[in-house]
Amino acid sequence: MRRLGVVLLTAALLRVALHLVWQPELVGDAADYDRLARGLAAGRGMLDADGDPTSFRPPLYPLLLALWYGPLSAGPRAATLFQIGLDLAAVAVTYSLARRWLAERFALVASGLVAVNVAMISASARLLSESLFTLLLVLSAWLTVRWLDAARDGDPCGGRAAALGATLGLATLTRGVLLPFVPLLILVAALSGRRLPRGSLTLLAVFLLTLAPWTIRNARVHGALVPVTTQVGITLYAGFAPPGGVFGLQPQDSAVQRVEHLPEAEQSRALTREALRVAAADPVRTAGLELRKAVYFWSPVDWEILPRYGTFNPTYAWTAALAIAALLLASGPVPRRRDLWPVWLPVLFLFAMALVFHGSPRYRLPAEPLLAVLAGLGVRAWTHRWGRRASVASLAGLAALCLLATAFSDPLRAWAGTWVR
Repeated sequence: MRRLGVVLLTAALLRVALHLVWQPELVGDAADYDRLARGLAAGRGMLDADGDPTSFRPPLYPLLLALWYGPLSAGPRAATLFQIGLDLAAVAVTYSLARRWLAERFALVASGLVAVNVAMISASARLLSESLFTLLLVLSAWLTVRWLDAARDGDPCGGRAAALGATLGLATLTRGVLLPFVPLLILVAALSGRRLPRGSLTLLAVFLLTLAPWTIRNARVHGALVPVTTQVGITLYAGFAPPGGVFGLQPQDSAVQRVEHLPEAEQSRALTREALRVAAADPVRTAGLELRKAVYFWSPVDWEILPRYGTFNPTYAWTAALAIAALLLASGPVPRRRDLWPVWLPVLFLFAMALVFHGSPRYRLPAEPLLAVLAGLGVRAWTHRWGRRASVASLAGLAALCLLATAFSDPLRAWAGTWVR
């Protein structure tokens, strides 16, 4: 535990240091979250810029910001301290999850990769939901493993299933993209050979109960079923009709202008239909967009989270390389690939959702602690196959290559932009 304390202290110092030297501007999503949080703290509820009730943003992150803003009279800068705490919790949960399969030194590698993850450090300084969603996602993976362990031991696993359902519900209230994940999780658990009827029903019931207050509020506000967010339509449309070919921007074309007069929920449905029409109208163009989404999702060049636009992300590159090693070198003491599904299933799910909407480092970031667990397994497999001394040398060389790529990130960015275009 002393070594884990060192990892946590390192994580805290890196985040506090960035907090002291860098204050990102409140623009885009961050400005919207700040506005919503101030409205909630003042007791006005979730209102859009015109003062009307809105469900465009999922509610949990602005609600927690409001709780931080209110009693402490705090603002965006102080909210960074709250997000640093979320990151430290994510480091600790990653360690505990990795210990399910790994000795302490390899679990420390996994948690250490989260501690020094430059994207997570940068996200903690921004007023964005990434830190909260990342913690809830890795916590749900940890609870999934505990749920399966209880089922294997013959425990009815009602308590662990309920905790998992509540955590997934809170994660969905942070990012609505997770809504389809629960039925997928239950299906994969059933296919893994576990008999989990009672636990699965408990999980699903608690998940739905966690969403219920917000869903009922949305039905009253919009007169329609909106489980989490009305953001689906514009996000889906932006993924298949990106303005100027750039993902992540909100279109302002004629299709969007035609529905601006509609109520929020109807706008979302209309833009969803338009996105499907655009995708089906030109399959070749759509296939090209899907390829770009895949490249953007896995790209080590970050243009959204890091302080400097277009910087190569060395910690993600190193983590991803070791995670690939874990999957390729699954032999000896390394668990079988199928046993690792609670870790890789959320990663693949987020990738699939990126193909539906749009791929970017922000979509991938919450999965990076899970990739770090796989990276710890990769280091273990590497050491088992080639020995400790050779492994240390090769891993140090890999880290050096990642840092070298960071130093030359500008020409790499230019090359990548030329290739994608």
